[in-house]
Amino acid sequence: MNVIKKILCVMLVLGMVVSCSKEQTEEPTLENALELSELGLEEVNSQELPFKIKEQLRNSNANFNKYLGGSLQYVSHKVLGKAASDKALENVISMSAQDASIVAIGDLAQPETVSIKTLKQVQKTSNINRKNVVKNLARKTVDKGDIVMELTWEYQGEKITTIALGNEEGISWDNMLSGIFLTEKEAISEDSDVKGTNETARYRSWSESGYKWTFRYAWGAYRGEMFYAVRVTYDLDTREVILVDTRDGANIGWGSGISESAVIGRGRDYGQCRYALGVATSGGSITFDRGNFKVNSNYGGTFVRNGTDVAYVPNRRY
Repeated sequence: MNVIKKILCVMLVLGMVVSCSKEQTEEPTLENALELSELGLEEVNSQELPFKIKEQLRNSNANFNKYLGGSLQYVSHKVLGKAASDKALENVISMSAQDASIVAIGDLAQPETVSIKTLKQVQKTSNINRKNVVKNLARKTVDKGDIVMELTWEYQGEKITTIALGNEEGISWDNMLSGIFLTEKEAISEDSDVKGTNETARYRSWSESGYKWTFRYAWGAYRGEMFYAVRVTYDLDTREVILVDTRDGANIGWGSGISESAVIGRGRDYGQCRYALGVATSGGSITFDRGNFKVNSNYGGTFVRNGTDVAYVPNRRY
Protein backbone atom coordinates (compact mmCIF):
# COMPACT_ATOMS: atom_id res chain seq x y z
CA MET A 1 0.00 0.00 0.00
CA ASN A 2 2.86 2.38 0.86
CA VAL A 3 4.45 1.66 -2.51
CA ILE A 4 1.21 2.63 -4.33
CA LYS A 5 1.01 5.89 -2.35
CA LYS A 6 4.60 6.72 -3.27
CA ILE A 7 3.90 6.07 -6.97
CA LEU A 8 0.81 8.30 -6.87
CA CYS A 9 2.78 11.11 -5.22
CA VAL A 10 5.50 10.90 -7.87
CA MET A 11 2.87 11.00 -10.65
CA LEU A 12 1.23 14.04 -9.06
CA VAL A 13 4.53 15.91 -8.85
CA LEU A 14 5.42 15.08 -12.48
CA GLY A 15 1.98 16.26 -13.60
CA MET A 16 2.49 19.60 -11.87
CA VAL A 17 5.92 20.02 -13.51
CA VAL A 18 4.54 19.29 -16.98
CA SER A 19 1.64 21.67 -16.38
CA CYS A 20 3.97 24.47 -15.29
CA SER A 21 6.24 23.81 -18.27
CA LYS A 22 3.30 24.14 -20.66
CA GLU A 23 2.21 27.39 -19.05
CA GLN A 24 5.71 28.83 -19.44
CA THR A 25 6.15 27.87 -23.09
CA GLU A 26 2.62 28.49 -24.38
CA GLU A 27 2.40 31.43 -26.76
CA PRO A 28 -0.03 34.23 -25.90
CA THR A 29 -3.45 33.87 -27.52
CA LEU A 30 -6.27 36.34 -27.95
CA GLU A 31 -8.16 34.60 -25.15
CA ASN A 32 -5.47 34.39 -22.47
CA ALA A 33 -3.12 37.26 -23.37
CA LEU A 34 -5.62 40.05 -22.78
CA GLU A 35 -6.94 38.53 -19.54
CA LEU A 36 -3.56 37.60 -18.04
CA SER A 37 -1.68 40.65 -19.36
CA GLU A 38 1.03 38.45 -20.81
CA LEU A 39 1.82 40.77 -23.70
CA GLY A 40 3.98 43.08 -21.62
CA LEU A 41 2.58 46.24 -23.20
CA GLU A 42 3.31 49.72 -21.93
CA GLU A 43 0.19 51.58 -20.80
CA VAL A 44 -1.09 54.54 -22.84
CA ASN A 45 -3.29 57.36 -21.61
CA SER A 46 -5.49 57.80 -24.68
CA GLN A 47 -7.83 55.70 -26.81
CA GLU A 48 -7.40 58.17 -29.68
CA LEU A 49 -5.96 56.67 -32.87
CA PRO A 50 -3.37 58.53 -34.97
CA PHE A 51 -4.97 60.51 -37.82
CA LYS A 52 -3.40 58.31 -40.53
CA ILE A 53 -4.82 55.11 -39.03
CA LYS A 54 -8.30 56.63 -38.74
CA GLU A 55 -8.07 57.75 -42.37
CA GLN A 56 -6.99 54.27 -43.52
CA LEU A 57 -9.85 52.61 -41.67
CA ARG A 58 -12.36 55.14 -43.01
CA ASN A 59 -11.16 54.71 -46.60
CA SER A 60 -11.14 50.92 -46.22
CA ASN A 61 -14.79 51.03 -45.19
CA ALA A 62 -15.55 53.14 -48.26
CA ASN A 63 -13.96 50.52 -50.53
CA PHE A 64 -15.70 47.70 -48.68
CA ASN A 65 -18.98 49.49 -49.38
CA LYS A 66 -18.07 50.00 -53.03
CA TYR A 67 -16.81 46.52 -53.87
CA LEU A 68 -18.41 44.26 -51.24
CA GLY A 69 -21.71 46.02 -50.71
CA GLY A 70 -20.84 46.75 -47.10
CA SER A 71 -20.70 43.07 -46.07
CA LEU A 72 -17.41 43.86 -44.29
CA GLN A 73 -17.01 46.95 -42.12
CA TYR A 74 -14.64 48.29 -39.47
CA VAL A 75 -16.77 49.06 -36.39
CA SER A 76 -14.63 50.14 -33.44
CA HIS A 77 -11.26 49.90 -31.73
CA LYS A 78 -9.62 49.57 -28.35
CA VAL A 79 -6.04 50.71 -27.77
CA LEU A 80 -4.39 48.01 -25.65
CA GLY A 81 -1.04 49.70 -25.12
CA LYS A 82 2.36 50.20 -26.70
CA ALA A 83 4.81 47.48 -27.74
CA ALA A 84 7.75 49.29 -26.17
CA SER A 85 10.07 46.28 -25.92
CA ASP A 86 11.25 43.61 -28.35
CA LYS A 87 9.59 40.95 -26.20
CA ALA A 88 6.23 42.73 -26.22
CA LEU A 89 6.44 43.17 -30.00
CA GLU A 90 7.19 39.48 -30.49
CA ASN A 91 4.30 38.53 -28.17
CA VAL A 92 1.85 40.56 -30.27
CA ILE A 93 3.18 39.08 -33.51
CA SER A 94 2.82 35.58 -32.03
CA MET A 95 -0.74 36.32 -31.01
CA SER A 96 -1.57 37.26 -34.62
CA ALA A 97 -0.19 33.93 -35.83
CA GLN A 98 -2.40 31.54 -33.87
CA ASP A 99 -4.45 28.85 -35.62
CA ALA A 100 -7.64 30.63 -34.51
CA SER A 101 -6.46 34.07 -35.66
CA ILE A 102 -8.81 35.68 -38.18
CA VAL A 103 -7.36 36.22 -41.65
CA ALA A 104 -8.98 37.93 -44.64
CA ILE A 105 -7.96 37.13 -48.21
CA GLY A 106 -9.01 38.20 -51.68
CA ASP A 107 -9.14 40.86 -54.40
CA LEU A 108 -11.78 43.56 -53.92
CA ALA A 109 -12.00 43.88 -57.72
CA GLN A 110 -13.18 40.25 -57.72
CA PRO A 111 -15.56 40.11 -54.72
CA GLU A 112 -16.11 36.36 -55.11
CA THR A 113 -12.46 35.80 -54.08
CA VAL A 114 -12.85 37.62 -50.75
CA SER A 115 -13.29 35.42 -47.68
CA ILE A 116 -12.60 35.60 -43.96
CA LYS A 117 -11.45 32.49 -42.15
CA THR A 118 -9.10 31.33 -39.42
CA LEU A 119 -5.41 31.00 -40.20
CA LYS A 120 -5.72 27.22 -39.90
CA GLN A 121 -8.54 27.13 -42.46
CA VAL A 122 -6.66 29.34 -44.93
CA GLN A 123 -3.20 27.82 -44.76
CA LYS A 124 -3.24 24.11 -45.52
CA THR A 125 0.20 23.42 -44.10
CA SER A 126 1.90 22.50 -40.84
CA ASN A 127 1.25 24.42 -37.65
CA ILE A 128 4.85 25.73 -37.52
CA ASN A 129 4.82 26.90 -41.15
CA ARG A 130 1.48 28.66 -40.69
CA LYS A 131 2.84 30.67 -37.80
CA ASN A 132 6.16 31.43 -39.47
CA VAL A 133 4.57 32.82 -42.65
CA VAL A 134 2.64 35.45 -40.70
CA LYS A 135 5.43 36.13 -38.20
CA ASN A 136 8.12 36.66 -40.84
CA LEU A 137 5.97 39.08 -42.85
CA ALA A 138 4.82 41.01 -39.77
CA ARG A 139 8.37 41.42 -38.46
CA LYS A 140 9.32 43.29 -41.64
CA THR A 141 6.70 46.02 -41.16
CA VAL A 142 6.17 46.48 -37.39
CA ASP A 143 8.52 48.32 -35.08
CA LYS A 144 9.21 48.66 -31.40
CA GLY A 145 7.07 51.51 -30.06
CA ASP A 146 4.04 50.71 -32.24
CA ILE A 147 0.67 50.98 -30.52
CA VAL A 148 -1.34 47.77 -30.25
CA MET A 149 -5.06 47.88 -31.07
CA GLU A 150 -7.94 45.47 -30.91
CA LEU A 151 -10.06 46.19 -34.00
CA THR A 152 -13.68 45.09 -34.18
CA TRP A 153 -15.19 44.24 -37.55
CA GLU A 154 -18.59 43.17 -38.75
CA TYR A 155 -18.64 40.57 -41.51
CA GLN A 156 -21.98 39.40 -42.85
CA GLY A 157 -23.65 40.37 -39.57
CA GLU A 158 -21.07 38.71 -37.31
CA LYS A 159 -18.68 40.61 -35.01
CA ILE A 160 -15.02 39.55 -35.18
CA THR A 161 -11.79 41.03 -33.79
CA THR A 162 -8.20 41.31 -34.93
CA ILE A 163 -5.05 42.61 -33.25
CA ALA A 164 -3.34 45.41 -35.17
CA LEU A 165 -0.18 47.47 -34.78
CA GLY A 166 0.48 50.97 -36.03
CA ASN A 167 1.97 54.40 -35.50
CA GLU A 168 1.70 57.98 -36.76
CA GLU A 169 2.47 56.79 -40.30
CA GLY A 170 -0.41 54.32 -40.34
CA ILE A 171 -1.22 50.67 -39.76
CA SER A 172 1.92 48.53 -39.75
CA TRP A 173 0.15 45.18 -39.45
CA ASP A 174 -3.35 43.72 -39.25
CA ASN A 175 -4.50 40.23 -40.30
CA MET A 176 -7.71 41.57 -41.80
CA LEU A 177 -6.19 44.31 -43.94
CA SER A 178 -2.96 42.48 -44.85
CA GLY A 179 -4.75 39.83 -46.88
CA ILE A 180 -7.17 42.04 -48.82
CA PHE A 181 -6.01 44.01 -51.87
CA LEU A 182 -7.40 45.81 -54.90
CA THR A 183 -6.09 45.23 -58.45
CA GLU A 184 -5.98 47.44 -61.53
CA LYS A 185 -4.89 46.06 -64.92
CA GLU A 186 -3.38 48.01 -67.80
CA ALA A 187 -1.78 47.09 -71.11
CA ILE A 188 1.88 47.76 -71.89
CA SER A 189 2.10 48.76 -75.53
CA GLU A 190 4.88 50.97 -76.84
CA ASP A 191 6.59 51.57 -80.16
CA SER A 192 9.70 53.62 -80.87
CA ASP A 193 10.64 54.57 -84.42
CA VAL A 194 13.29 57.04 -83.25
CA LYS A 195 16.74 56.26 -84.64
CA GLY A 196 19.53 55.47 -82.22
CA THR A 197 22.33 57.91 -81.51
CA ASN A 198 25.29 55.58 -82.07
CA GLU A 199 26.57 53.85 -85.18
CA THR A 200 25.46 50.33 -84.27
CA ALA A 201 21.95 51.28 -83.15
CA ARG A 202 21.00 54.20 -85.39
CA TYR A 203 18.81 52.06 -87.67
CA ARG A 204 17.17 50.11 -84.87
CA SER A 205 13.85 50.61 -83.12
CA TRP A 206 11.63 48.50 -80.87
CA SER A 207 8.07 47.47 -80.10
CA GLU A 208 6.86 46.14 -76.75
CA SER A 209 3.74 44.29 -75.59
CA GLY A 210 2.61 43.09 -72.15
CA TYR A 211 0.47 43.81 -69.09
CA LYS A 212 0.84 45.35 -65.66
CA TRP A 213 -1.29 44.74 -62.58
CA THR A 214 -1.16 47.42 -59.87
CA PHE A 215 -2.01 46.37 -56.30
CA ARG A 216 -3.54 48.71 -53.75
CA TYR A 217 -4.21 48.40 -50.03
CA ALA A 218 -7.83 48.17 -48.92
CA TRP A 219 -7.76 51.93 -48.29
CA GLY A 220 -6.54 52.68 -51.85
CA ALA A 221 -2.83 53.45 -51.44
CA TYR A 222 -0.23 51.88 -53.75
CA ARG A 223 0.86 48.44 -52.49
CA GLY A 224 2.89 46.94 -55.33
CA GLU A 225 2.71 45.64 -58.88
CA MET A 226 3.48 42.74 -61.16
CA PHE A 227 4.16 42.91 -64.88
CA TYR A 228 5.69 41.30 -67.93
CA ALA A 229 6.62 42.60 -71.37
CA VAL A 230 8.13 41.13 -74.53
CA ARG A 231 10.15 43.48 -76.75
CA VAL A 232 11.27 43.10 -80.34
CA THR A 233 14.15 45.21 -81.60
CA TYR A 234 14.08 45.56 -85.36
CA ASP A 235 15.89 47.15 -88.30
CA LEU A 236 14.22 50.43 -89.28
CA ASP A 237 14.99 49.90 -92.95
CA THR A 238 14.00 46.24 -93.46
CA ARG A 239 11.59 46.10 -90.48
CA GLU A 240 12.98 42.68 -89.61
CA VAL A 241 13.51 41.49 -86.03
CA ILE A 242 17.08 41.68 -84.76
CA LEU A 243 16.56 40.82 -81.09
CA VAL A 244 13.80 39.56 -78.74
CA ASP A 245 13.94 40.02 -74.99
CA THR A 246 11.63 40.20 -71.96
CA ARG A 247 11.27 41.95 -68.62
CA ASP A 248 9.17 41.10 -65.57
CA GLY A 249 8.60 41.89 -61.89
CA ALA A 250 6.30 41.15 -58.95
CA ASN A 251 6.05 42.64 -55.46
CA ILE A 252 3.34 43.44 -52.94
CA GLY A 253 3.42 45.08 -49.52
CA TRP A 254 2.66 42.71 -46.61
CA GLY A 255 3.47 39.81 -48.92
CA SER A 256 5.84 38.32 -51.49
CA GLY A 257 6.10 37.96 -55.25
CA ILE A 258 7.53 35.73 -57.99
CA SER A 259 8.13 36.72 -61.61
CA GLU A 260 9.69 34.82 -64.51
CA SER A 261 9.66 35.35 -68.27
CA ALA A 262 11.47 33.82 -71.24
CA VAL A 263 11.64 34.12 -75.02
CA ILE A 264 10.04 31.10 -76.70
CA GLY A 265 9.75 32.18 -80.34
CA ARG A 266 11.05 34.59 -82.97
CA GLY A 267 10.13 35.34 -86.57
CA ARG A 268 10.91 38.02 -89.14
CA ASP A 269 8.25 40.33 -87.71
CA TYR A 270 7.50 39.06 -84.18
CA GLY A 271 8.86 37.82 -80.86
CA GLN A 272 7.03 35.54 -78.43
CA CYS A 273 7.45 35.09 -74.68
CA ARG A 274 6.20 32.95 -71.84
CA TYR A 275 5.51 34.52 -68.45
CA ALA A 276 4.78 33.27 -64.91
CA LEU A 277 3.78 35.83 -62.30
CA GLY A 278 2.28 35.77 -58.84
CA VAL A 279 2.00 37.50 -55.48
CA ALA A 280 0.97 36.09 -52.10
CA THR A 281 -0.38 38.03 -49.13
CA SER A 282 0.04 37.04 -45.48
CA GLY A 283 -2.55 34.27 -45.80
CA GLY A 284 -1.20 32.76 -49.02
CA SER A 285 1.61 30.80 -50.63
CA ILE A 286 2.99 30.60 -54.17
CA THR A 287 5.83 28.62 -55.76
CA PHE A 288 7.47 28.56 -59.17
CA ASP A 289 7.34 25.29 -61.11
CA ARG A 290 10.33 25.60 -63.42
CA GLY A 291 9.60 22.36 -65.26
CA ASN A 292 6.19 23.62 -66.40
CA PHE A 293 7.23 27.28 -66.25
CA LYS A 294 4.30 28.41 -64.13
CA VAL A 295 3.58 29.98 -60.76
CA ASN A 296 1.36 27.77 -58.61
CA SER A 297 -1.07 29.06 -56.01
CA ASN A 298 -0.69 26.66 -53.10
CA TYR A 299 -3.33 28.11 -50.79
CA GLY A 300 -4.82 31.30 -49.39
CA GLY A 301 -4.55 34.88 -50.61
CA THR A 302 -2.77 34.83 -53.95
CA PHE A 303 -2.94 36.45 -57.37
CA VAL A 304 -1.38 34.43 -60.21
CA ARG A 305 -1.08 34.86 -63.98
CA ASN A 306 0.63 32.43 -66.39
CA GLY A 307 0.60 32.58 -70.18
CA THR A 308 2.22 33.65 -73.45
CA ASP A 309 2.27 36.87 -75.46
CA VAL A 310 3.58 38.21 -78.77
CA ALA A 311 5.07 41.55 -79.81
CA TYR A 312 4.98 42.46 -83.52
CA VAL A 313 6.99 44.84 -85.65
CA PRO A 314 4.58 47.71 -86.41
CA ASN A 315 3.71 48.44 -90.07
CA ARG A 316 6.12 45.87 -91.45
CA ARG A 317 6.73 46.29 -95.19
CA TYR A 318 6.90 43.00 -97.14
